[in-house]
Amino acid sequence: MDVAPLDEVDLAAAARLVARQQRAAHAARGAVPIDLGDDVRAEAHLRGLFAAGHQGRIALDNGTTIGLLMGRVDGPASDLPAAGFAVDPTHPDPTQVLSELYGGLATDLLALGGTRHYLSHLDVPRLVRAVTDLGFGRISYCAVRPVDGVIPQPPASDEVTVRLATTDDLETIARLCLVEIGYRYVPPIYTPPPTKPKSFEDVLEAHRRLDRDGAAHFLATLGDEDVGVLTLESRGNAPGLCPDDQPFIGETATVAAVRGRGVGTALVEAAVRWSIDSDYSGVTVSFQPSNPVSRRFWLGSGFVPTGFWTVRTIHGSYATQSVTT
Repeated sequence: MDVAPLDEVDLAAAARLVARQQRAAHAARGAVPIDLGDDVRAEAHLRGLFAAGHQGRIALDNGTTIGLLMGRVDGPASDLPAAGFAVDPTHPDPTQVLSELYGGLATDLLALGGTRHYLSHLDVPRLVRAVTDLGFGRISYCAVRPVDGVIPQPPASDEVTVRLATTDDLETIARLCLVEIGYRYVPPIYTPPPTKPKSFEDVLEAHRRLDRDGAAHFLATLGDEDVGVLTLESRGNAPGLCPDDQPFIGETATVAAVRGRGVGTALVEAAVRWSIDSDYSGVTVSFQPSNPVSRRFWLGSGFVPTGFWTVRTIHGSYATQSVTT
């Protein structure tokens, strides 16, 4: 096996590998999107990553591309997207391929100051093993729920009413989203706290932007009180894991005092009905498996995992020294 830096002339062959892997994953798990299973679309996406500053490595076996890994540094964080990561679906040892690719790319990322490497990948057992073997830990799921009625859902509570919010509701939406954000920093989740915590105004402005971009917000009411929110963004944020043409569930929250009374289910069912009426074929969400309430809820609501986000942190001292193998 030979490993070389990714060059623009390699993109067509790399794209064919990405498309082949995507088709194989879709055949094995129908919820996996097929968008990047087309060679032309896969190449266009890789060229977009390349133009946006992603660098990469390719693995070759007798001149045939059998592996690809791309990444881009943004401060201490490095994004290694699922659409830029592929291993020949028939290769007997994907861990070896990934280790060779990552060994070279990690050195390049460290040289640019990238010490936290966020790698996303398809929910394919052989890729899951390879990523785990290299010391990456899972931090979130990407999951899709088809909206064709195949997956039965429990009925929503008669106590809860859900309405499609308007711009007049944005302050209520921001207040409820701050509740969800607060859940991230308590046990057993322990999300690392941000350097600058989000303020009410930060969250409000973010949802103003989402509203301008076509997001749909749903508010759940119990009695006379707004107790839950679900944000349905116009598109996903993980090509290869999220279908290009499906909405993405963003910040969602239920007030702790009313959990277990059907608020979350009512919100999801309203979003699904809205998606059906809008001629979408599915809805996508991401969630942290370290949050037991969230994991149980989304998997129990008919969402099928299609991929994962993982992270590995490299000690900062490696960014200042030459690494040889």
